[in-house]
Amino acid sequence: MSAFHAFQNESQVATIGDLTIENTGAQIAIHGDLTIARDKEGLRNAIALRDAVQSIVEALSGTNLPELAPEALAQNGEIKDPFS
Repeated sequence: MSAFHAFQNESQVATIGDLTIENTGAQIAIHGDLTIARDKEGLRNAIALRDAVQSIVEALSGTNLPELAPEALAQNGEIKDPFS
């Protein structure tokens, strides 16, 4: 897996085993399965997963974040009135 850069490229997709991590604009989508066995491949997969999650944490840390992003509110059926 090449280095995953969270929130920096809307079209970047990282694959670890059958797990897919996608930059989708203001959000990261993670879906699929990942089995980590006690072997060298398992170690490589665990490190790749750690690095991807670390990239997400670093991108979110130290920024002024809202409680919920507008995209998350829209998915939950809660949309802020733009005229209020």
